[in-house]
Amino acid sequence: MEEAVLLKIKRQFTHDEAIAFLQAELAKSKFKNGELLSEVAELKHTNHLQRLEIDKMGKELSKKLPKLTKEDLKEQKFIELNKKLTTQGSIIKRLREDVNLWRSKYLNLTSGRIFNYNQIQ
Repeated sequence: MEEAVLLKIKRQFTHDEAIAFLQAELAKSKFKNGELLSEVAELKHTNHLQRLEIDKMGKELSKKLPKLTKEDLKEQKFIELNKKLTTQGSIIKRLREDVNLWRSKYLNLTSGRIFNYNQIQ
C-alpha cells in the first residue's frame, strides 16, 4: 500500500494581498471590539439601574418599619412562650407514653419471673 502524503503548499502572497487581508482582519477585530464595548456599556447601565432600584427599595423598607411598643413586645413574648409550652406539652405526653410502655413491659417480665419462681418451689 502506498502511504498517503499530505503536501503542504505555501503560497506566496503579494504585498497588496497581504495588506488587504490584514485590513480585513483588522476591520473584523474592530467590529468585534465595538460589539464587546457596547455590551460592556449596556451591562454597566443595567448595573446602575439595579443599584438605584435597590437603594430605592432600601429607603422604602426603612420608612415602613414601625417602632415596636411595649405591648407589641409583650405579645411577641407571649406567642413565643405559648409555642414553647405547646411543644413541651407534646414532649411530656410522649414521655408519659414511653414510661407507661416500659413500666408495663417491666411488670410483665417481673410477674412472669415470680410466677415461674412459685412453680419451682
